[in-house]
Amino acid sequence: MARGRIKARRLRPKNRKRRDLGYSAKRSIRSTLYALDLSNKSGNYTILREISAPGFAAANDAARLSASFRSQRERNLDYSGVLVYEPEMKTAPEIDKNGMMRFSGYFPSASSQIDFEMIFAPVNGRWKLFGLAADMGSASPAASVSQLQPAPAPVASPAPAAVKKP
Repeated sequence: MARGRIKARRLRPKNRKRRDLGYSAKRSIRSTLYALDLSNKSGNYTILREISAPGFAAANDAARLSASFRSQRERNLDYSGVLVYEPEMKTAPEIDKNGMMRFSGYFPSASSQIDFEMIFAPVNGRWKLFGLAADMGSASPAASVSQLQPAPAPVASPAPAAVKKP
């Protein structure tokens, strides 16, 4: 009985779709807010700096980020809900003239919601955090984007800063 060899080959979909901005934004939202949650809980903001764009990290040492998010730490905010809830977008992700991806939205829940506004810069083929505004609000009515302090506008020589809701 002759045995034939079957070559293993990786199956690839014929119509492989390129990941769209919505997918990239949602992945970036979750990872950023979870990193902020871990940073707030541990008091170690090097986590947030390490996943950020070089300009953000250079402008925000761990002490500055700690001071920026002190009120969230003092209020014991818990952003872990970003792992189970689906974000609602207030402004759709779009690429600005400087190549930055910007968007805003919130995570709804029964008692409160997490409002956010973010800017990401392309770094070596990946989106990295460049600006962040995030805070916990009441579940109803939904906070408008104007209630959040906007992330810094990118300029030719960006020097981003951590931004939080007052």
